[in-house]
Formats: sequence, C-alpha cells, structure tokens
Amino acid sequence: MFKVPSTGYSIIPLIYIFGEYDDSYYKYGGRGIGENILYSMVSGMAFFALLLLIESDLLKPVFGFLSSLIPWPPRPKVPKDEDSDVAEERKRITNMSTKDLKTSHEVAIKDLTKYYCIFRAVSGLCLGVKKNECFGLLGVNGAGKTTTFKMITGDVRMSYGKGWVRGYSLWYQMRKV
Repeated sequence: MFKVPSTGYSIIPLIYIFGEYDDSYYKYGGRGIGENILYSMVSGMAFFALLLLIESDLLKPVFGFLSSLIPWPPRPKVPKDEDSDVAEERKRITNMSTKDLKTSHEVAIKDLTKYYCIFRAVSGLCLGVKKNECFGLLGVNGAGKTTTFKMITGDVRMSYGKGWVRGYSLWYQMRKV
C-alpha cells in the first residue's frame, strides 16, 4: 500500500535544508553541549572541594569568627525558683576555674545555652560529671534534654557557654570529643 514516512528520515533532510547541522555534539558554543559539560565539571569540583573543607574543620575558625560578629541574646539569668540541688551544682561549677573543670571532670558544662532564632531551648545549664559517675537529665517535655545531648555530641552548635569532654572543648575540638 502506502509507505508511511518515518520521523527520523523526514527530519534529517529538513535539518540539512533549513537548519544548522554539525556532527560534533561536544562542540563548545553553538549547538554543542561543551559549555554544559565544562560547567558541570567545574561546579562539581568546586562543591567537592568545599565539602572537603567543611568536613575537615578547616573552615571552623572562619565560622566561629563570623558567628562571633552576630549579636546573641544576653546571658540567661538564673531563675529565682531554682531547685536547691541545681543551684548548688551551678555555684560549684561557676566557682571552679576552667583548668580545674577540665582536669577534674570527664564532662563539664558551664552556662550552656541554645537559641533557635529567638526561642531559647536550653538556658544556662551547668553540669559536672566526674570519672566513673553516671548522669541523666530530668525534665518535662520541651525542657531541652535532647538539645543538650545534641550539643555535647556535636550535632548542634551551642549558642552560648562552654563545655568540655575529657578536657577537649565542645567549641574547638569537637573531632577529638
């Protein structure tokens, strides 16, 4: 009967007649994909280098300096209705020197505070855990227990305060912690 023309056989002659045709698909410029390949390679290498810098903590001092330029909310005030045991631990930790805290405690936290934007998740926590001691955090839902452990393990950065695990700083030596 009748021959049905194939799309491929009908388009190719039209390209030769009306359009530009080039055998090199990888040509840089024009209808080639050379620009796209070059852009993909350069951006891939740049983002991989950035990932290596971030993961190796080489940019941590830069991030620390930039975060110090951001004005944080003031240091949290001690609540008036604080439990006597909590007040005693806070007083013990705040009266110790940094050197004594690092050497005499496996985990030492001083005025640990975390803000998520303007919401204060943890407020001025002071804690000291000596060798061979076990500790836990008690509190109602939303008191900041999980956020505290996230800061100790390095999942979340502290907004204010100092902390050490076996003498290593939670601010500057998180890889060793």
